[in-house]
Amino acid sequence: MLDKVKGIVEKNDLEHELFGNLLTIKYGRIGARVKIKYDYASNSYVCNCGEYGLVFSSLIFFALGFHTMHQTNLSWVWGSGYVAGLMFGGAILNLFIIVLAHMQILDLKVQLREIGVYLKNGS
Repeated sequence: MLDKVKGIVEKNDLEHELFGNLLTIKYGRIGARVKIKYDYASNSYVCNCGEYGLVFSSLIFFALGFHTMHQTNLSWVWGSGYVAGLMFGGAILNLFIIVLAHMQILDLKVQLREIGVYLKNGS
């Protein structure tokens, strides 16, 4: 049932893998992965960008970054310098991946609507 979707993905030269009723698309080198699944029960296509896990890890990175900045018993390098900066950078990178995946999936959704395939957001 994912033959139409696979045709559009190949037409756009996107890196993808097909496993039964699950098509995984990888956007770029950053690692944004989009999963398109055909649900036999509802006869629909479900799209998942993995945003819940990335948002949760971003929140954890922000919390750890703020916590690390306020530690007074650690040295300057570990307390408020590089480690906190790396944590904030990781959190911002995760949020950037979410935005990137959603922007790129919009173009794919438009192309799929033209052939009669409508993607629902879900898991």
